[in-house]
Amino acid sequence: MNSWRVERLLPIACILGALVLIGSEFTEVFRFVPLMPDESGARDALDAATGADRHSYAMLVLGLFAIGGTLIAIWAGSRAAAISVAASGLVALVLFLIVDLPDAGTTGALSGSRVGFVEVETVTLLGFWLGMAGAVVLAVCGGALATLSSGQLLDLRPGQSRSPGPDEAPGPGDTSDQDRTSQQDETSEPDGRRFHSSRDRAADAEATPSAEERSRARRETASRRSDPRPHES
Repeated sequence: MNSWRVERLLPIACILGALVLIGSEFTEVFRFVPLMPDESGARDALDAATGADRHSYAMLVLGLFAIGGTLIAIWAGSRAAAISVAASGLVALVLFLIVDLPDAGTTGALSGSRVGFVEVETVTLLGFWLGMAGAVVLAVCGGALATLSSGQLLDLRPGQSRSPGPDEAPGPGDTSDQDRTSQQDETSEPDGRRFHSSRDRAADAEATPSAEERSRARRETASRRSDPRPHES
């Protein structure tokens, strides 16, 4: 049976999603650009916000937790760890939907000692898309990972090949030990029949008198009938 299966990609996808989620915390999510250009006609960004500024490193914690849960799930066959990976993805997705998405592309007032009070537009940057992608991948792939049994999780370990379960039909190229044993029995059966047939013929030959013995027995019988005298002992 081919050891490569689609579900083998689930741990890799979960870890990659968690890494992307962690990276989003150190990347700029929004940049605040004034609606009105300055005297030179430029609209330079007045400020920017990273993922850490938006989430207080919550995505970092969730990403690290998801990586640890994925490793425990496939090395210990723990369904609880797999469920925790899915939960981490769901929490990250909810956090993204509540905190980041509502502010994307909006306008509002930005106040500060450096800029005063200015109307700005929120421009989405790379960190926004990284956070969304990481949360979605982790939620979807973590959910798929949580549906696997303990045995299936153990089979996802690197270098681990899985034999078909009792309810699974073997693949076209799959030959189990039982099939090989049956083939060997079928191959060796004609030789066994030939062996028994030869032994039976030998036993029949020993039990059946030869023609010379039968002729001698008939002569002795005829001699006894023709000579009425009793034989001397």
